[in-house]
Amino acid sequence: MQSLIQKASVKSSDVFNLTAIKIHIAGFSTSRTRLVPRQPRFQNPYQKSLVPFRAPDGGVFNIKDPTDPKPGSKAHIRNPWPPSEQQKKIIAEHPLGGTLDSVRDKLRDSNEADETHRGYIADLLHALIDSPAACKFPFPDQVDRRLFALRRDVRNGEIVNLHPFRPLVRVVVDDNTNDNSYDNAIWAAVFSLLDTLSPHISIRDKLRDSNEADETYQTYIEDLLEALMFSPATFSIPFPDGNGYVVDSLIRILQDVRGGKIANLDPFRPLVRHIVDNSDDNAIWAAVFSLADTLIPRTPATIPPTFKGTPVETRGFMDKFFNPESWRDEQKAMLEKIMTEHNGAEWTGFPATPDENQVWDWLRSLEERFLADAPYKLHTTASANRLGERKGQMNIFIQTPITAATTTFEYKHVLVVGEHKNSYDPSRFKWDFLQLTRHVRNVFTDQPTRRFVHAFSLCASNIELWIFDRAGAYSSGPFDIHDKPDMFARALVGYVTMDSDAMGLDTFIEREGQQRYIKLNDTYGKEMRIRLNKAIHRPKAIVCRGTTCYESENNTVAKFAWVPLLGERTPEVEYLTQAKEKGVKGMAGIVAHHRITTIVEIRKGLQFPTAHRFHNEEENSHFDGLPSTTTSTDTPGYKRKAPSDATTNTVFTSNKKQRFDSQRLPQNPTWSIQPPPLTKRNKTKPTLSTPSKDPWEEKIYSCLVISPAGHVISRFGAIKQLLESMRDAIKAHQSLYVTGNILHRDISPNNIIMTDPRIADGFKGMLIDLDMAAKVGDDDDGPSGAQQKIIGTVPFTAIEVMRNMDHTYRHDLESFFYVLLWLCARQSWSNGFSGEDEQTPEWSILERWEKGTFSHIALAKQGDMSGTFVELLEQFPESFKVLEPLCRKIKDILFHKGSIPFGGTPEGDPDQLYKPIIEAYNEAIDKL
Repeated sequence: MQSLIQKASVKSSDVFNLTAIKIHIAGFSTSRTRLVPRQPRFQNPYQKSLVPFRAPDGGVFNIKDPTDPKPGSKAHIRNPWPPSEQQKKIIAEHPLGGTLDSVRDKLRDSNEADETHRGYIADLLHALIDSPAACKFPFPDQVDRRLFALRRDVRNGEIVNLHPFRPLVRVVVDDNTNDNSYDNAIWAAVFSLLDTLSPHISIRDKLRDSNEADETYQTYIEDLLEALMFSPATFSIPFPDGNGYVVDSLIRILQDVRGGKIANLDPFRPLVRHIVDNSDDNAIWAAVFSLADTLIPRTPATIPPTFKGTPVETRGFMDKFFNPESWRDEQKAMLEKIMTEHNGAEWTGFPATPDENQVWDWLRSLEERFLADAPYKLHTTASANRLGERKGQMNIFIQTPITAATTTFEYKHVLVVGEHKNSYDPSRFKWDFLQLTRHVRNVFTDQPTRRFVHAFSLCASNIELWIFDRAGAYSSGPFDIHDKPDMFARALVGYVTMDSDAMGLDTFIEREGQQRYIKLNDTYGKEMRIRLNKAIHRPKAIVCRGTTCYESENNTVAKFAWVPLLGERTPEVEYLTQAKEKGVKGMAGIVAHHRITTIVEIRKGLQFPTAHRFHNEEENSHFDGLPSTTTSTDTPGYKRKAPSDATTNTVFTSNKKQRFDSQRLPQNPTWSIQPPPLTKRNKTKPTLSTPSKDPWEEKIYSCLVISPAGHVISRFGAIKQLLESMRDAIKAHQSLYVTGNILHRDISPNNIIMTDPRIADGFKGMLIDLDMAAKVGDDDDGPSGAQQKIIGTVPFTAIEVMRNMDHTYRHDLESFFYVLLWLCARQSWSNGFSGEDEQTPEWSILERWEKGTFSHIALAKQGDMSGTFVELLEQFPESFKVLEPLCRKIKDILFHKGSIPFGGTPEGDPDQLYKPIIEAYNEAIDKL
C-alpha cells in the first residue's frame, strides 16, 4: 500500500493548499430554491460585487451586491498578476499559438451590453481550458479546473457582473503576435482574474484557523474532502478490504456531509490534525481509511451474483444431481460398498485432526478401495503448492486421468472443484466461498462453452455442494458428513462417475480426433456442419454472457453466448435478420443459428427460497440494475473489466435520473431532452426493468455463425488502418440506425472489427454484436432512442447514459469517440507505436473511466472532455500526435464547442452529426 500511495499520489502538501473550487459533481446537487447567506470564505477588496451564498445542498452562488462599484472603478479592475518563473517556463513550453483566434474577433466586435457577450466570454474561457498550458500549471494553481468552474458560472449566469473580465479581454483583443511576451500577458490576466473571482485560500490555513463551533467549519470539511477526491491517488488506491477505491468512499462521505446525514464532525478530527500538522502522505491516507471505516458500514468484497448478489441454498439439489434411482448398476454398487465405511456414527478412518495431509490420505483410500473403476480421479495441488494457498488449506479436484507424460496441472482437465480447510468457521463463509469461486472462474476460462461447474467446500467434517452457472451459484446447504453419510457418499460417487450432461460439459460441439464441429440450421432452415478452428475470444468471469468466439471455416465466426432474457428483449438473430432484410450495410451477416439451452432448463426441478445474505448487503445494492456489457480480453490496460463478462468487478448505478435544465441547452441546433418516440412494441410490453418471475436472471444459450470474419480493432497495425476501420464502422452504425431502425448501444473495441473490403462490401471496418441493441421509433421529429437501463461497456459508455438518460444515436457516436481515444492513448503503446526514447505513461488518465460508481465515472469523463482534454492528448505516443486535430474536431462536434457541454441529442436529420464526423476522419486519412 505504501509503495502504491507513493507512486500514485500527488504530494499532500500540494493537495491541501488547493483552492477550494466548487465543481458541480453529478448526484450531489439537489434543489436550488432556498439561499442561505453565509460569511465570505475570503476577504478580497476586489470582489465586493460578488457576495457568495451557500445553498442547502452546498452549491455556491454569486449574487450581485447592491453596493456594486461603478463600472471601470479600481474595485473592478485588478492589475495583472505577473507569472512566476516556473509559470513562465510552462507558458514558453506550451504557447497559445492560434488557440484564441476563433474568439478574438467576436470579442473585438462586441461589448458588455450585447446579449452575446456573455457567450463570447464563455468561449474565451473554453479556449483557454483547451490550451496546452492550462493543465500543466502545478498545484496549487489548478488553472484548468478553476477556469472550467468559472466558465460554468459565467454561462449559467451565476456570475452576474462581467467587468472583472475586462483586462483579459483587452489583452486578447490587442493581439501583438510579434511580441514574445504576449502569452505571458494573457496568462497574467488569467491569474489576476482567477485571483479576483476564485482566489487561493489554503485548506490547511482554513482548518488551522477554525474549530467545530464555527459556522464555516463544515464548509472547510467539504473543501478538504473535495481536494482529496480530486487527488490522482484516490483513483488508484484500493481500500484495504478490497471494497472499491478511496474515491468511492470520499464521494459517499461528501454526499452525507452535504446532505446532513453526518451532523457530528468529531470523526474528522484525526484527519484534520494530520492536515494542519502537514503530516506525510502515509499518515494522511491512513487517517482517510480510518475515517471511512468509521463513517461507512463495510462488507468484504462482493461476490458473483446469483440474484441480488448472493448464493442460494436450494431444495431438490441432491435429487437433481445425485439421485441413485437414475444411476447405472455399477454406480449403485460403488455407493453400497462405500457406505460400509460408516459405522452408524461416523466415517471410520476420518482423522480426528483433519489437517490436509490426513484428509487427503483418507479420501485417496476411499478411492482406491471403492472407486477404482470410476472414469474420473481425485487430484490435489497441495503438495506442490502450485496455487499458493495458505497453510491449513488444500485444493481438491476431480478430473480426467492425466498421463505420466502430462503432469502439469491445467484447469481444462478439471471436472469438479473442491476446497478443504482444517476447521469450520461460519463467520468466514464469504471468504471461503470467494476462494472456491476463484478456481471455478479458472475452469470456466479454460472451458468457456461449459454449461455449469460442480464444486464443494469441505471444512473439517462439514461439507457444502455447489453448482456454478452463468446466472450464479446455488448449493445443497451445509451438512456434516458423519450425520448425513448417504449425502456425502452419493456426492463422492456421483462426482467420479457422472456423464457429460450431468457434469455440465459442452455436449453441443462434436469432437472427432483433433477437429471440432457444430451442427446448426442456416437462414433457410437447412442443417449445416461447420468446422471450428481456434478460439479468438473467451470470457474471464462466471456470471456473464460467457461470450466465446471461434474462427470457423469459410471465413466465418461462431459465437456462443448466454443472452439475458429480460422483459421483451429481441434476440440478436432477429436484429441481424431485420438488418439484412432492410439492406443495412456494414454489419456482419447471419449464416446460421441454434438455440442450445437456457438457465431455466438447467435449473428445472430446483426450488429457490430466500438467498443467503451477507452482513449489511441491503446497504450495498451493487447488483440492482447492473449494465449488461462485454469485456475485452483483447484490449490491454484493463485492470478492471467492465461487466457483464467481469461481473464481480462491476460498478453500480445511481438510482436518481439526472436531466439538464432545458434553459441551459443551446438554441442552434435545437437539443431535445424529451423521451424518444416508442415503438408499438415498447408501448405495450415490459421493458428491461420488468422483474422476472424467477429469483434469478434467465438466459438463453445459443450459437450464432456470422460472416465475414475479422480482427478486433484493438489489433490495428497502422494509423491509417485504424482510421479507415473506425470511419467505416461509423458508416455501418449510420446504416443500422437510419436504414434498419436499430440502435447498437454497445460500441466498444470488441464490437468493431477490421475486415477485408474485398469480401465485406467495400467496408474496412464493420460492427458486430447486437445483443444489447434496441429497436427505435420511426418518428423523425425527435432524437429516436431507447428507454432502457444503463447499457454498454463502461469505459466507452456515454456520459448522459451513465446518468440514466435515454440512449440515442449521439451517445453511440460519443462511444465511438471514446474508443478512438482509448486506442490512441492506451492501445497504441501495446501495439508498438512508441518511439525508442518513449516510455509508456505510468498512469493513464483513462483508468478513471473504469473505476467507481457510474456517477463518478461520468464526472471523470466530463472533466476529461473539458479541462483535462489536453492532458489526455499528451498521453498519445509521438507518432499519434498527428491525430490530435481529429480528436479535437470530433470533441467539438459532439460537445458543441462554444456552448454548454454535454447537452442532449439534436433534433432532425442524424446526418448533422454523422456527416461532419465522417468528413473529419476522411480529412485526417488524406493528411497521412
